[in-house]
Amino acid sequence: MNPEIVGRCWHCGHELSEFDLGRETRCPGCAKPVHACRNCRFHSPGRNNDCLEPIADHVADKAAANFCDYFEPHRGAYQDGDDSAERLREAAEALFRSN
Repeated sequence: MNPEIVGRCWHCGHELSEFDLGRETRCPGCAKPVHACRNCRFHSPGRNNDCLEPIADHVADKAAANFCDYFEPHRGAYQDGDDSAERLREAAEALFRSN
């Protein structure tokens, strides 16, 4: 029996089941943290704290794993082409990282 798909990775679009949603779990497709604001149905850029949940704690890095109790997976988290700014930032960080 296959587990139910409850969301998609915000970064690569890999389908995620309830077994993929642990606090420290990483996406099987790209190894990005799964329990992150970018994967949550409450994530809403432009809102206070970029979140629809008004009493959620502030999370500075929306792509990092966090302890938010309001986290709910979001099937629409992945938007093809939506992460170009994120990819540019990662490339710039990699360029300036010391070896």
